[in-house]
Amino acid sequence: MRKLYRKLGRVLYLLRKLINSTNKTLVIYDRVHPIYSVPFEELSDGNFVYAYIENLNNCTFWEFLLLKRAKIMHSDVANDYFNYKNHPDKLIFLWAEITVRESEVAPPEIKKIYLMSRFGFLNSEVNIPKMCLLYPGVIVPQEVERDPQKPVITIAAVGYGGLIKSYDVIFKLYETLKDRYRLKWILAGNLAHDFDIYPEIKRDVYERANFPHIESVLKADPNVVLRPFKRPDLMTEVYPKADIYLHISRMETFGFSVLEAMSYSLPVIATRFNALPEMVVPGENGFLVNNFFDNRISDVWYNAINTQAWFDATYEETLAALITLIENPELRLSMGKKSYNMVKQKFDANERLAKIEADYTHFLNGGTI
Repeated sequence: MRKLYRKLGRVLYLLRKLINSTNKTLVIYDRVHPIYSVPFEELSDGNFVYAYIENLNNCTFWEFLLLKRAKIMHSDVANDYFNYKNHPDKLIFLWAEITVRESEVAPPEIKKIYLMSRFGFLNSEVNIPKMCLLYPGVIVPQEVERDPQKPVITIAAVGYGGLIKSYDVIFKLYETLKDRYRLKWILAGNLAHDFDIYPEIKRDVYERANFPHIESVLKADPNVVLRPFKRPDLMTEVYPKADIYLHISRMETFGFSVLEAMSYSLPVIATRFNALPEMVVPGENGFLVNNFFDNRISDVWYNAINTQAWFDATYEETLAALITLIENPELRLSMGKKSYNMVKQKFDANERLAKIEADYTHFLNGGTI
C-alpha cells in the first residue's frame, strides 16, 4: 500500500508540473538534494517550473511528456548516466560539488557549469569561462535568539554514516564531557555505513569502532537523542534547540547541513577540508579542527581518515573547541550571530536562484558565454 501511495504521489507531482509549465519554461533536474530542491521546489514561482526526474534514460510516460516539453536540463556531474548528446534540443547546465573533468565542460552543448565551492576549482582539471562559482543557498529564517544563561547546553550533529560523520569521535567527546557539564546531545542520523558507496572507509576500522556498543550506550541516556529526522523536523526540533553544531566529518563534499545550522545562528565546529573552510571562519563563526593532511582529495587523505592519528587529532582539537564554547556563552552567541549574517550575505537561496534564472534567460535569448 505504501508503495502504491508513493507511485500515486509521483504521478500527481508530474501532472502538477505539466500543468504549471503551460505558459512557463520547464527545467528538468536529476538529483534529490536540498542544494537543488530548496531553490527549485521551495522558492521558484516566476517564469520557470522545475521538475525532478531521477533517471533520464528510463522515463515513465509522464516523465517522458515533461522531458519532451522541457527547454532546459540541469544535471549533476556525478550522474554518469547522463548523456547530453541524447538531448540536442535542450540547453544543458551542469552542477559540480568537487571536481570537473575537461570532457564534462568542453562540448558546446554545455552552456554553463556551476561549481559549488572555490575548492572545486582547485581540484578540477580545467578552468574555462563557462565554469563559475555559485555557492548553495538556504532559505534564511528569522534570526534565532538564545539565552546566554541557559543552564543546559545542547550539542547537535546531523548526518548518516557512523564513520563518515565521525560519530565514533563524538561518542568519545560525549564520554569525556557528560559528567563535567550539563549537556544534551542531538545526533540526527544513524551509525550505519555503506561500503559500496564509501569504499574509502576500511572495514576493520568500522568494526573496531564498535557502533552497536555506541548505539546502546547513547540510546540508554535520556540526555541523548539518536535517530533520523525528516528534513522539516531539523528546522523545528534540531537547529533551533541546539547551541553548538558539530560537523567533524571524515568525508564531505560541501556540507549543506552546516549552512542550515548557520542560518539558525549556531557556532560551528568542523573538520578542515574541502568546502568547509569557505563556511567556517576560525575565531569568527566557529572553529576548524584537524589540519592532518593536504586540503585535497588524494590517497594521503583516504589513508589518513582510517588512522588512529586522525581520530586523536580530531578528538583533541574538537574537545578544546567545545570546552571553549561551552564555558563562554557570550562567544557562542556572537559566533552564532556571525554565522547568521554570513548566510544572509553569502549563502541566500533566493540570490542563487536569481543568478541561475538570469543565466537561463540569457541563453534562451540567444546569448553566448
